[in-house]
Amino acid sequence: RLGGECLTTELKHSNFPEWVMEGFSTRVDRQDENIANKLTGYHAPNILAIIDDAHGVDSNVIDTIEDMLITGRNCKIVMIGNATITSGRFVEVENDPNWEFIRLSAFDCINVKANDMLIPGLVTTEWIEDKKRKLGEGTPLYDALIKAFIMKDSPDSLIPASWVEKAIERWRHWN
Repeated sequence: RLGGECLTTELKHSNFPEWVMEGFSTRVDRQDENIANKLTGYHAPNILAIIDDAHGVDSNVIDTIEDMLITGRNCKIVMIGNATITSGRFVEVENDPNWEFIRLSAFDCINVKANDMLIPGLVTTEWIEDKKRKLGEGTPLYDALIKAFIMKDSPDSLIPASWVEKAIERWRHWN
């Protein structure tokens, strides 16, 4: 338990009055609302920004959070998300040398490792098997959901990027 007073979007602790945890939603409640503007102005020497479901957060919001953290000496960002998108800031950090990218597949989940429901709501072996049956092992969506590989091919693309990469590779071997 963290202790302290838990408010709707904030946790305050009397033992550590300078420590504050605040939660923000990136959901747009009104059409004219600029979510990134909500985040500007937060500066401190120590900030940890945790962006959950980062694959669904607009790149401008993530950029604003990055800019906010530049001012502190010990500021970090943790982005957690699904690899089911093909572009955006969440995808770009995989190959960005300024980020440490950690891939956690469904097989890394404690429920799967123990083959038991230790934490309800997390991935299970049965869920993996269901996805394998429905999607097919080795398909882009299976690899994204189960193995946490960033999707290179969009379901809406005319020519999948993986085809282009394979063609380039064949051309290199041919020449």
